[in-house]
Amino acid sequence: MTETIQTDVLVVGGGGAAARAAAEAEKAGASVVLATKGRFGAIGVRGGGATGISISEATGSHGLGRVGMRGWTAEQVFDDVIQVGLGMADRKLVQILIEDTIDSRRALDDWGIVHPGGQGMGGRQHGVPIMDVLNRVIRQSSVRLLERCLVTDLVVNDGECVGAVGVGDDGEQYIFQTKAVILGTGGNGQLFRFNMNPTDVTGDGYSMAYNAGADLMNMEFMQIFLGTVYPTTNLVHSWAWRRGERMTNALGEEFAANYIPEGGTLAQAQAEHGLHNPFSARDQYSRYLDIGMINEVNEGRGSEHGALNMHLSDPEAIPAELRDWYNYRGIRWEDGPLQVAICHHCSNGGLVIDENAQSTIPRLYAAGEQATGPHGGDRLGGHMLTASQVFGARAGKHAAQVAKGAAPTFDFEGAQDKIVAIEVFAGSQGDESPAGLKTELQHSTWSNMLVARSPETLNKVLADISSIRERLSRVAIEKPGDVVQALEVRSLLTVGEMIANVSLQRTESRAGHYRVDYPDQNDEQWLKAIKVRQAHDQMEFEPFAVDPDWTSREGDMGQMGWG
Repeated sequence: MTETIQTDVLVVGGGGAAARAAAEAEKAGASVVLATKGRFGAIGVRGGGATGISISEATGSHGLGRVGMRGWTAEQVFDDVIQVGLGMADRKLVQILIEDTIDSRRALDDWGIVHPGGQGMGGRQHGVPIMDVLNRVIRQSSVRLLERCLVTDLVVNDGECVGAVGVGDDGEQYIFQTKAVILGTGGNGQLFRFNMNPTDVTGDGYSMAYNAGADLMNMEFMQIFLGTVYPTTNLVHSWAWRRGERMTNALGEEFAANYIPEGGTLAQAQAEHGLHNPFSARDQYSRYLDIGMINEVNEGRGSEHGALNMHLSDPEAIPAELRDWYNYRGIRWEDGPLQVAICHHCSNGGLVIDENAQSTIPRLYAAGEQATGPHGGDRLGGHMLTASQVFGARAGKHAAQVAKGAAPTFDFEGAQDKIVAIEVFAGSQGDESPAGLKTELQHSTWSNMLVARSPETLNKVLADISSIRERLSRVAIEKPGDVVQALEVRSLLTVGEMIANVSLQRTESRAGHYRVDYPDQNDEQWLKAIKVRQAHDQMEFEPFAVDPDWTSREGDMGQMGWG
């Protein structure tokens, strides 16, 4: 059965960006539908998005950007964002991110946000306070919540986004006839075996926008962190690098020093990494710690969980509240080494947007991790939360303004064609498991594309994607929820193909993009971002200078901890 829903604004996603966009659009007078794959407002499970997943040992929402904190001025923060972005950030969007931070925080205060106590360990983690207040605001508003609905495709007519189609986990199909669509579906964390995202973060927005013809950019750049992976997933902050904690493989061998090239030392690599938790090729030696950890697992020296051992030299020296928090998360440091691995945290790429968060397709908006530009190759810690609120608000307000005009002409035939594609999946009686195909993809991308990239590894990913895509057509659908899983795999395949191809295009190393065969940053050739779009059923690439006047400042980020 197919239900047709008419609304001014459709917001897709369940995290901070989508919720903020929905709240602002409704406040501005638009009728709003908020579609989320899981239960809206849930923390750390399907529906809450990455904003609400409590995987960080330190609070995040207290920051919402650095303006006014610790004496930072807006000018200093702007300079830091531009520098850490290594020429891949849009200065106009960075300026907006900084200028709107205070107003974004003030609106949350007016709605009654309860900030975590202090700025240290063990507070209400990450963006949980943001989701708490937005959950209440949305549920007390006129926004129609459509939970457990996967929006699968956008409907474009005469070059404008006029709606979307979707499917519920009960098999119900939906056609959305709208005046504007806002994508806030987060990143693509589930593309990788080890990641710090709930299971609903499967690149749906990226895939939908690409298939609709929108421009995406910076897809090769992401944040990659050290984290525990058993018994629970938790982000381990840079204190572990600064303390020089000892790492061993499943054979009990210390391995990290073996990967440091001649001229460097393990201590140098750890000191560099102590200034930035994310993997980055911007300094000389820290990259080899992450490379070594993935290589040990690839060569079969990981634990049964695919992890390595981090031995704490003196657990009693760790703040008590941090130990308590890990105990709460099921990890007792006193019982032995932590099971750790290199994990995907978030994407710095996404849809190209303007100052209103509108994409290159009119009436289609993107915010939060769904959009790129406010961050570059690397980004400052806490700024993705800030972007979710700043550009979520801008998207909601502008979409509501656009919705006051006449409705665009809807393409019912095009929408029905997309419904038929969903029905093809629903009727599939093959022998392939959607969960099995997803796992196979995740293992390939984590091993071959997360950190160390080369033509050999990237082409291996592309070959695996081609094989899995062909086998996806023979998927076994036993219940309606399997359709959602299969469509999520379809999205992940599209996003993985984008990342692998763009990574082949960029023949240098910059920020979180590391090419084994091109280990140095090459500003002469590659002071350019890469746009990717679908044109004539082909993947098209466009290198262009997003910040042509960028030059690195002396000393880069100095001794400032930036990520």
